Amino acid sequence: MGKIGLVIDSTSSIDLKEATKRGIGYIPLVISIDGVDKKSGVDITIDELYKRMENRDVKISTSLPLGEDIEKAFDNALLKYEKVIYIGLSKKFSGAHNAIVNFIKQDKYEGKVFVYDTKWSAPWTGLHLDEIIDLTKTEKNVEDIFKKLDLPLPWMIGYMSPKDTYWFYKGGRITRVQYLASNFLKVLPILTVKDGEIDQKSVIKMRTVKKTMIKMCGLMNDKVDKLKEMKIPFTLLSLKSENDENNKLMIETIIEFFKVEKKDIISLELSTEQTAHLGPGSFGLSLFVPIKGLVKK
Repeated sequence: MGKIGLVIDSTSSIDLKEATKRGIGYIPLVISIDGVDKKSGVDITIDELYKRMENRDVKISTSLPLGEDIEKAFDNALLKYEKVIYIGLSKKFSGAHNAIVNFIKQDKYEGKVFVYDTKWSAPWTGLHLDEIIDLTKTEKNVEDIFKKLDLPLPWMIGYMSPKDTYWFYKGGRITRVQYLASNFLKVLPILTVKDGEIDQKSVIKMRTVKKTMIKMCGLMNDKVDKLKEMKIPFTLLSLKSENDENNKLMIETIIEFFKVEKKDIISLELSTEQTAHLGPGSFGLSLFVPIKGLVKK
């Protein structure tokens, strides 16, 4: 029996097939499409979601994982490992974190299942997954794993913008009047993701997609300069919720602004949960700073 196992959920941008291939447990969140529940990463793919969202009248919402799926993931993991850690989306983004914290209060999980109080979002969880798996194999206790998972937090910042604000309106985040005004004026919001949540005080509104992307690069520039100064390895991320013209333009903008090559940029697809809220064609900019580059030798 192994010492420490890992369970993730569908907000990691990893599907069940990939999780199984890597030997880790998987908990799917639920996406409701026109009243029909689908398990994210299990019986609906991101491409299928894009297809359904071509109909702008479709009704889409996300909800917590089923108790039976949570129990199955942890019970199966405990057959193979003495202890199990769960890493999901930041609790400020999703209620899944607190739901699982409450679920594992059962006696059978006491001292065996541990929940990392993450401030991560989907892009980072997926990219750090190999490092996390390695930590479960090399570290002797859960506390040491959690300490190392905390190391990238100061660099976990992302800037996101929707293709248009329609899905914000559909999700109740803005009013119809705000949606019509932003659509008419072609105004796009830049959402700042840091400390495990969207910073509501730092929403920036820009005109045109290109200007929005340039602004994102400008906002990220200080972080990039600091990483270079500290000689910490990093990679720029072009975030996408569809492989469309916006993704291509985001990559071109990163190349122009930061003077890097295309091969040095990771183009990363958002999770089905994020796309359900932002809509197809959303784009963004983030950083990937490997944990191994932050560990003091």
